[in-house]
Amino acid sequence: MTNKVAKTMIGAIALSSAAITESHAESNQGDFFERLQNAALLYKNKDNPFIQEVKVFGRAHAQYANVNGENGAGNDFGESYEEVRRLRAGIKVKAFNGFEALVRANFINDQSPRGGDRDLEFTTFDEAYVGYNFGTVAGIDDLKLSYGRYKIALSAEGQDSSKKIKTVERSAISNKVFTNRYTSFLLSGSRGNVDASLGFLSLDDSEFIGNFSRGHAIYVDTDIEIGGHDYNFNALYNLDEGSSRDEVGMDFKYAVSLDTSREIAGWDIVFNAIYGDNGSNGGSETGGAFWGLVIQPSKFIVDEKVEAVFRYAYQGASRDEGVSVVRRYFGQALRDNDTGSSSDQNGDSHHSIYAGLNYFFSGHNSKILAGVEYETIETPTGSADGSTLWLAYRTYF
Repeated sequence: MTNKVAKTMIGAIALSSAAITESHAESNQGDFFERLQNAALLYKNKDNPFIQEVKVFGRAHAQYANVNGENGAGNDFGESYEEVRRLRAGIKVKAFNGFEALVRANFINDQSPRGGDRDLEFTTFDEAYVGYNFGTVAGIDDLKLSYGRYKIALSAEGQDSSKKIKTVERSAISNKVFTNRYTSFLLSGSRGNVDASLGFLSLDDSEFIGNFSRGHAIYVDTDIEIGGHDYNFNALYNLDEGSSRDEVGMDFKYAVSLDTSREIAGWDIVFNAIYGDNGSNGGSETGGAFWGLVIQPSKFIVDEKVEAVFRYAYQGASRDEGVSVVRRYFGQALRDNDTGSSSDQNGDSHHSIYAGLNYFFSGHNSKILAGVEYETIETPTGSADGSTLWLAYRTYF
């Protein structure tokens, strides 16, 4: 495995260098995306009492991964995957000096990493909601009530948009608590140094806005500034875990996350601790408590153009199969080289280390991400490990 890791790291550096060299021929991208952003803003007039803004938006994400590793039985494997990761478009309208409506949908069904087809088609709604900002009420600023289909995310990585995450994929522990899209009532506001949101979620498995006739969950998200530093706490509790009312199939009974960031020696470092309980999910070996830690330093080594990113992530569990690897793509490679045991991707301890370089053609509107990740998981059948060479292109307007 040592040679494989070394080869993968060399490949990551080579690909990054190629991406940076090619970028010099794309010096006009900044102007192009600035014009595109302006064109996407169809209408804006804050003095109009009826409609203040109409904007369309979209994103396209494509990526490649080469995975080499060893499964729990000690068998070596090597796999390559390429995927159109996201293709989304939507529209947002601001009206009546407080009303906001948003609809965003997915338009790619790419099953090629799993041996299927890649189809350009409408698949699901990503988010769809309406809300109204009441302004200041009873000392609470920006009091907003909204309803619809929302991305409900825990963890620092989960709450960063896929347009702006600094690694090709989020860590395994972040993916575990990232959850899903839920029909939700959300109430949010701020006072002093506290911003907070409270959500009441439906566990109805709908592709659009569902109803509240099924199970329910409670969501809390709070940002607090203490001593000049921001701390973000978020938590989700599944009120109907393990029952047929939970159609969504959330992977845990509850989870809590606390994160903060610091600038240390010129590096922006994010610290994130996560704890939760799987409940009765999947059976006795996959239940019990789980926990995790993510540390992610990043720094521009060429101002606004080249960014270095590192990430260490750990997750552990009280049961033999309480945590799992990410499906993309180490988990997929383990499934493609199955030893016959369903537990090859699950274990009680998982570590990963990521190192990458990001090149920005036009800020986050157009960028290349390249990196290498090494990870290992202790499974009931033995230790499985692998290294992944990542390369991705991200664009949005």
